[in-house]
Amino acid sequence: MLGSVVARCRNASPGQIGVSAGMALVAAVVLDRLDPRASFLTGLLFGLAVGLGVLSLGIWQRRALGG
Repeated sequence: MLGSVVARCRNASPGQIGVSAGMALVAAVVLDRLDPRASFLTGLLFGLAVGLGVLSLGIWQRRALGG
């Protein structure tokens, strides 16, 4: 199952993954403003946003170098 997720991420465009990272970041900020008690979920969404952003940059760099 994890292999199919990795394969999909490799074939996704960096822009699509970047949009997903932005959406996770917006969701984290909105959740923090609406319910400050949900700090664990806010942190989880921030972590997801950062991870997706790093993945997007990695894919972009790999494609730019011809890999």
